[in-house]
Amino acid sequence: MRVKICGITRLADAELATELGADALGFVFFEKSPRNITFADAAKIIEKLPTHIRKIGVFVNPKYAFAAEAVRIAGLDAIQLHGIYGDANFLKINDLPTVLAIAVDENGLDKRSAKLLPKADAVLLDAHHPTQHGGTGRTFNWQFAAAHSRQQPIILAGGLNPANIRSAVETVRPFAVDVSSGVEASPGVKDATKLKQFFKKIEAFRNDRHEEIREFFPISR
Repeated sequence: MRVKICGITRLADAELATELGADALGFVFFEKSPRNITFADAAKIIEKLPTHIRKIGVFVNPKYAFAAEAVRIAGLDAIQLHGIYGDANFLKINDLPTVLAIAVDENGLDKRSAKLLPKADAVLLDAHHPTQHGGTGRTFNWQFAAAHSRQQPIILAGGLNPANIRSAVETVRPFAVDVSSGVEASPGVKDATKLKQFFKKIEAFRNDRHEEIREFFPISR
């Protein structure tokens, strides 16, 4: 099982996550997010990271030019799209992998986004929130994710933390997990103790992790 630590804004947090075994780091490029980071600041962190770590740009319904500029300046090697509900808003940039984030509520996966699944290289399931996209600390009914994971490998997100991660993984059996607020001291600032606890809790689920596979994260097809 792979691990993505999202909402990175500090080099120290990126380095600790890498040391603990993260496969990917997420950088949020959305002004309304408390974890927003500039292209230049992200680049300063990314240039110091090992090449095997996936550097994923997280966007909310971005314009092509904005996302392409982030890829160019920051040195991203994958993009993650939130708030995408139609073909016209789905982006592919420089043939980089595209992760499609789909909100899940009490009725299941958002059908508008789910229609775009064939276009995506990987799918991330996150808890629905009326005004926010990711990093909300909310969980959702993991049975929806478990059902979908039997059809397609998924990245599980949404309110994950050291206290619930083991139960989440046992229920869903995801290809990867994505955590942000659950390992923070404050928005954009990771808590070293929580990060260490998180990785400790999932240690037993990472036995299938091989170096030759890691480089392909987040492609799950």
